[in-house]
Amino acid sequence: RIEGIARKFAIERDFENDLWRQVEIALRKGDTSDKFVILHGQSGTGKSVALARLAVRLRKDLKLPILISGLGAANVSDIDAFCSEVEQSTEPPSLTVVINDSNLPPWRYREIATQLQSRGRRAIVIGTSYRLEERYKKGLPHLVEAPETLTSSEQTALSKLVNKFSPNSLKDYSDVPEGWSVLAWLYRFLSAGRQ
Repeated sequence: RIEGIARKFAIERDFENDLWRQVEIALRKGDTSDKFVILHGQSGTGKSVALARLAVRLRKDLKLPILISGLGAANVSDIDAFCSEVEQSTEPPSLTVVINDSNLPPWRYREIATQLQSRGRRAIVIGTSYRLEERYKKGLPHLVEAPETLTSSEQTALSKLVNKFSPNSLKDYSDVPEGWSVLAWLYRFLSAGRQ
């Protein structure tokens, strides 16, 4: 994904600006226990691509060490060992950004952030979750939603991107089946691009 971002194979969704703002706020918070950000939304809304772009931006612009995981719940001991190495090898000790793209429940990211803080680690946890209903959003200070529908500017950007790499393959989105995310549909529609 990160190589794809570097090669400009993805559009930037509007919610990514909100994600960046929430990450900046969490980075400035100091040593508080709410150093986690959750990006939530349905499958096929661009969460994984947004996190890849975020990782590139954090590394390039802020020179922060990034630990990316995406296969199930992250092991806090492994994260702790990585953070410890980072803190010992940088002067002053650097903050580590842990990005987990596993669609875990929000409480799990809070737990990981709290466990790292209790071990004295300087880290911020950024994770994905499936779309949260209003009643589950309480007590989550840094929450960003990836909407299912594209804005008109996102549709225009997507059309330009598709036509750049696959001219004349897509004129509009009228063939998108009811209930499908246009990004998930496009992934299947452009079967050659799946590779």
